[in-house]
Amino acid sequence: MLVTVLFALVATPMVGWLAENLVDERAAHAAQRAEMAERVRDGFLRQGMLPSQAPAAPQVSRSGVELLHVTQPFSLDLAGGKLAGEAPSTAAEERAAVIVAEELARYPSGFLPAHRLQRVVLCARLTEAGAPIPSLPNVDQALILDVDAPDAFLRRLIHHEVFHFIDYAADDQVRTDPEWDALNDRYFVYGFGGRFVREGSASRFGSGGPGFVTEYAKSAVEEDKAETYAFLLTAPTQMRAAAAQDPTLFKKADAILDTLEKRDPRTQALFAMRP
Repeated sequence: MLVTVLFALVATPMVGWLAENLVDERAAHAAQRAEMAERVRDGFLRQGMLPSQAPAAPQVSRSGVELLHVTQPFSLDLAGGKLAGEAPSTAAEERAAVIVAEELARYPSGFLPAHRLQRVVLCARLTEAGAPIPSLPNVDQALILDVDAPDAFLRRLIHHEVFHFIDYAADDQVRTDPEWDALNDRYFVYGFGGRFVREGSASRFGSGGPGFVTEYAKSAVEEDKAETYAFLLTAPTQMRAAAAQDPTLFKKADAILDTLEKRDPRTQALFAMRP
């Protein structure tokens, strides 16, 4: 009994000390993250990427994502080369903002920020290393989006890039996935990345042949996953029909659906049907 009492006398203040210090540590980390987030946002603002005044901007913010627009030419030195763009026209920005708002509204509350998508930046004439590109994800937790894409492509593009955020948030990388690789023919080898496949026809549904939704999907494992995901959300009827005839595509679609449902069961509502 004496030992028990003595242990209680020692342990009680220790538990209190641990609890207090753990709380302090969590609070300190939260403060550091908030400060870093503010610094990142200030960096965008200094580049002339300001809060969008498009009528749909408040709807975007309800998804937990801030909508910015480019107000002057910008240039960012990134690993893939210089990223550059210009201010979009008001009409193009407002049109794109509506599409962004509608597509992001499909996601569960809090899901997008939890996967590090903090803001979408609308611009025009986006280039990477001098070559035109429609978008670029994971730029300091922002998606840089060219507003000039056709409506249907822009809708699919948004989900394609959202999956890159989801994929990256899982383990801070997107370029290796042995489990996904195992779904392909044992002799298949991916290309050198999406930036080396710029032809518009490469993103046409069915252009990739057996096992792939598009030719672009064959450029890299991360692009294969993002393309499969995007078509599941924007062309579910086509995906269901294609997967019914293609065992590899069926397994890939099923793997995507299982991954999302494990992350957040609420994502089941994203998909009109399982293929």
